[in-house]
Amino acid sequence: MHPRTHFPARRIIAPLIALALIGCSEDATGPSGPSVAGTWSGQWIDAPVSMTLQQRGSEVTGELRVGSRAYPVTGEMVNVASFVWSTAVDQDTCTGFSSSGLQVIDSGEGLQGVMIQARRATPCGSSTRTHVTQGQASMTRVSGG
Repeated sequence: MHPRTHFPARRIIAPLIALALIGCSEDATGPSGPSVAGTWSGQWIDAPVSMTLQQRGSEVTGELRVGSRAYPVTGEMVNVASFVWSTAVDQDTCTGFSSSGLQVIDSGEGLQGVMIQARRATPCGSSTRTHVTQGQASMTRVSGG
């Protein structure tokens, strides 16, 4: 019998299969579907609201304006049509905003869902009284996307 002088096929084929599977996998940066990037305008309870958003994969950053105040926004698309986000707490007013999921509608041209405002008693980091207001928000993309 002759000793084996060739490489086993599995040493070559296994890495090729792994590379092929990686090439066929879904994008790890987030779900496909409509983007929320752009400028959005609408109404929340009795205040005008707007959001200017940038999106990279599923990660979203930008700014929320409620009335005359601006809040930095961070969030993510958790599936093809749900945008979950929150703002930093404004240290002057001890106020922050969030949504557990604005739904992206009409091929990405509209956002609808519950928006929540939380106001803490001062100092902002205290665990004392928190006033929470929630209401239906509806916004339309006015540019971008």
